[in-house]
Order: sequence, then C-alpha cells, then structure tokens
Amino acid sequence: MIIRTNRLVLRPFEKDDVTWYYDVIKNTDMVSRLKSLNAKDVEEAKSHINIFANGDFKNDFYCVITDKKKNVMGLIIAVRLTRMTMDVSYFLKEEYRHNGY
Repeated sequence: MIIRTNRLVLRPFEKDDVTWYYDVIKNTDMVSRLKSLNAKDVEEAKSHINIFANGDFKNDFYCVITDKKKNVMGLIIAVRLTRMTMDVSYFLKEEYRHNGY
C-alpha cells in the first residue's frame, strides 16, 4: 500500500532500503528513542527490513517516508498493541525536520 499526500509519500520498505536504514538507526536520536530498532550490524538491519517489508498493514504498519522526488526522508512504524490502540513511532532525517511535515 502506498499513501500519498500533497508533499509526502509513504511506501513499503524494500530490500534496497537497508543502507539508509542502517545509517538512520545509528543516529543518536534514533538510538535513544527507538531502542527496539537498534541493529549491531548491517546483517541485523537486513533482518529488520525483511520484517518491515512483509508487514500485513492490518496489525502493523512499516513505511518509508519520501518526498515527491523519491528522496528518503525517514520512516514511520505503527504496531498494534490492542484492538483499539497502536504504538506509533517515526523518524525524520535532520535536514527534513522543522519544515511543517
């Protein structure tokens, strides 16, 4: 599933996303806030991407945030906790922060 707004595109993770994803999860903001996404190496990051790429969108929601030109801006993850609640986490690369997204 792909979600489009006037400024953003939310698309599923793809196997090619491992390089930027690994760079993002090494970011100190990410490490301190989203500890469950920490990966000790690229191979562990690949296993994350495989899980994200196989999300079913009924219970969990793993998407890459891009702009209209397909530049990767960050990620958003929503995990169902109960029938009525989800835990939503997102990360924007520093250059995209404070721009009204």
